Amino acid sequence: MITLKNSDEKVFYEVYVEAHTNCLYADWTGFVNVNNVKAGCLVALDLIKENNCPYIINDNTNLVGPWQQANQWIQEFWMPQAIEAGLRYMAHITSPDIFGKLSAQDLEKKAAGIFIMRLFKNKEQAEEWIKECQKKDDDTFKTNI
Repeated sequence: MITLKNSDEKVFYEVYVEAHTNCLYADWTGFVNVNNVKAGCLVALDLIKENNCPYIINDNTNLVGPWQQANQWIQEFWMPQAIEAGLRYMAHITSPDIFGKLSAQDLEKKAAGIFIMRLFKNKEQAEEWIKECQKKDDDTFKTNI
């Protein structure tokens, strides 16, 4: 697991790849600024590249406040590289905070046509959707053999 801390030495991001599901799990905590978002996204990008990881569960359950200011950068810089590295699906668990929720909705619009992103209220729903995507990919792979 990789952990990032802010200038106050508080953890704002933890991320790891679960090898047997080839899914990246990212957990955001507290308030994040644009630089925090970029730092976390770059760590995730490295892991996607290293693992050719097509699935992400991005958990904002414990995130507070907006991060929409980073969405243009995510769309223009991060998304193309993540897609090239193998990303296909993102399950995004929204923050209960209205500003975080609005930021996620904006990002979902920006992701449209680039990769498949869905918003969820909890981890169980997000994991179930990712499992459905994995099963669909497995069935497609078996059909093409």
